[in-house]
Amino acid sequence: MPKTDINNKPYALLSQVKVGDILIADEGFISNDENGKDIHCIRPNRKCKVKYSNGLYVRCAHGRHYLEGQLDFEDNNSLVGFYPT
Repeated sequence: MPKTDINNKPYALLSQVKVGDILIADEGFISNDENGKDIHCIRPNRKCKVKYSNGLYVRCAHGRHYLEGQLDFEDNNSLVGFYPT
C-alpha cells in the first residue's frame, strides 16, 4: 500500500516503476543555484519520463534526479513527491 499525500493521493511505488514510465511531480522540487537562490529543480505537476543510468531517475534542472532519494523511510517503496500516471 503506497503512502499518500495530505490529500490522500497515493504516491508512485518504486517497485512498480520502470524505464519509460511517466511520473507526475507534486508541488515540484526546489533547490539552490550557485548563488544560493531558490530555483525549481522540477516544476510543479511536471510529467517526468523515467530513465536509467546507475539507477532510475528523471531529468531535472541539474541533470538527473534519482528516485531512490524520494523513498519514504517507513515503507522504503513509496516515492514521496511523485505520482503514477
